[in-house]
Amino acid sequence: MTNGQPYTQTKYQEEMRRVMTLMQNYDRNQTQVFVRSENYTPLMARQTTCPPTDYRYPLMIDMYNNVLKQLSKELGVEYIDTNHIMGPMWDSAQDWYHPVGKVAIAEVEWILWHILQSSLRRKQGVVLHETE
Repeated sequence: MTNGQPYTQTKYQEEMRRVMTLMQNYDRNQTQVFVRSENYTPLMARQTTCPPTDYRYPLMIDMYNNVLKQLSKELGVEYIDTNHIMGPMWDSAQDWYHPVGKVAIAEVEWILWHILQSSLRRKQGVVLHETE
C-alpha cells in the first residue's frame, strides 16, 4: 500500500520487476533463487471498514500472484505456487495469517519438493544454509 491506496497492478509489476531483475545478478551455478506466491490475508477491520485502510483482499492477492507468475516466466526466475494448498485454507490459522499444523507442513513440503525438483533438473545438489 502506498499513501493509503492499494498498489495498482502496474505499480506492483514495476516494483517486482525491479526486485526480480536484481535477483538475476546471483550466480545461478551457485545459488537458486525462487519467488513464491503470496498467501491471502484475513478480512479484518482494516479491510472491511469503509473506506478500507488495507487493500490486501484475496482478489488483490490473486492479481499480485498473477503478476509474479508472469514476471517469473518473462525473467526466468522460478515461481513456487502454493495457492492450491493455502487458497482453501487461508483462514484456518489462529492468527489468520500464518499456517500451522498440517497446513504448514503441506506448504513446506510443497516448497521443498519444488526446490528439490528444480535442483534435479539443473543437476545441482541442494545445500541448505542455516541463518541466525
